[in-house]
Amino acid sequence: MPGFGAKLPLMVDPKDGPYSLIQDYAALMRQNLKMLLLTAPGERMMIPSYGVGLRNFLFENKDQNVKNDISAKIREQVKIYLPFVKIIDIQFADTDSNVLALKVLYFVESLSLKDLVTINVDLN
Repeated sequence: MPGFGAKLPLMVDPKDGPYSLIQDYAALMRQNLKMLLLTAPGERMMIPSYGVGLRNFLFENKDQNVKNDISAKIREQVKIYLPFVKIIDIQFADTDSNVLALKVLYFVESLSLKDLVTINVDLN
C-alpha cells in the first residue's frame, strides 16, 4: 500500500517495502511537527533556519521567560514551515532539571484534525 512518507525512526518493513510508511494524514502531521520541534537550526541541509531546537533549551532555567521564548519560537517556526497548522496551546510539564517536557495542541483546519504532540527532551 502506498504511503505518504517514511515513518521515523526508519525500520525495515516487508509489507511497505524497504521502510515502514506513514499511512494517514494525522500521523504525517504529528511526525512533521515533532521533527520541526526537535530539529536544531542549522541541522537540516539546505534550510539552515528550519527547526525549533528544543535540545538547545535543555540546560536553561525553566522560568517563565524561557517558556515564553520556547513558545514564541514554536509559533514562529510553525507559521513559516507548517502554515496550515494552528497552534492552540503549549503546555510545559514540571520535571527534573535534566528534562524538558511539553505538549503542543494543534489544529489542521483542512483535515478537521485536532491532535496533541508530547515531547520529552532529555540527555539521551
